[in-house]
Amino acid sequence: MNNPIDPAAPVPAAPVRVKPRAPATKPALPWRVWLRTLHRDAGFLAVGLTLVYALSGLAVNHLTDWPDGDASFSKYSRVQQVTGTVPEDESAAVAYLLSELKITGQPSNVYSRRETLQRLQIELADKSVEVRPDVREIEIRKRGQTEAAVYPLDKPLPANDWQAALEALRRVGIGEEPVSVFRVTIPVRDIEITFDQRILRAQVHDRGADVFEEGREPRFFLHAANWLHLNRGKKAWTFIADGYAIVLLLLAATGVLMVRGRQGLFGRGGIFLLIGVAIPTLYVIFAGP
Repeated sequence: MNNPIDPAAPVPAAPVRVKPRAPATKPALPWRVWLRTLHRDAGFLAVGLTLVYALSGLAVNHLTDWPDGDASFSKYSRVQQVTGTVPEDESAAVAYLLSELKITGQPSNVYSRRETLQRLQIELADKSVEVRPDVREIEIRKRGQTEAAVYPLDKPLPANDWQAALEALRRVGIGEEPVSVFRVTIPVRDIEITFDQRILRAQVHDRGADVFEEGREPRFFLHAANWLHLNRGKKAWTFIADGYAIVLLLLAATGVLMVRGRQGLFGRGGIFLLIGVAIPTLYVIFAGP
């Protein structure tokens, strides 16, 4: 006879399936952990110097592509006017010109000479035009105005004054006939003031001086970067550069050894390592000295 089932009796729990534990992964070797740490810290340390050497290297490799042929400096030229009476004494004249131009520093050389300038004055109904062959420019000034428009005088003008005036007006886009044309003789003094990175050539006349400046200015960042890259600084920089070279060697060595498996030295990484070694080797073999 079967025993009746007691509804109040507890129902046995369903069996729980226990997932087999995955085999423990092989723990990373302690020296690889140290390599990663060294590689990381050395990489952060080398960022600043890498930027300096990389940008400077690109600039120096393409010297011929720079407009001035110099990656560290850019050439410039400009014309400035100095008004007032320039002293007759050479030293006083140089001091006056530099003061008016707000230029500090001691020039390395000063040379002066005297000459007479010939300029062509063209009078029109509402303006005057002055042709200045000595500075290769044409100045147009409206009557009653202090500001003037200046145009370059690229090619020589005819010897005849009237023909020269017509040609000068044509070049600056003025089609009207001159009211009068005459030569102006201006006695001037030339003073050449030489600095390390620039030369000032001043033409002194009774109204002041026209100063033509030519020089070169250091390029932003690249001047300092090239100065460091080419080791033109003090001897202390040699030790810094040597330290940077050691850091790069550490980065190369730790980068090769810290990755294992198919991505490491005996897999994909090894292929790139061989390519990197082959590039300079083949270049020396086929295009070297």
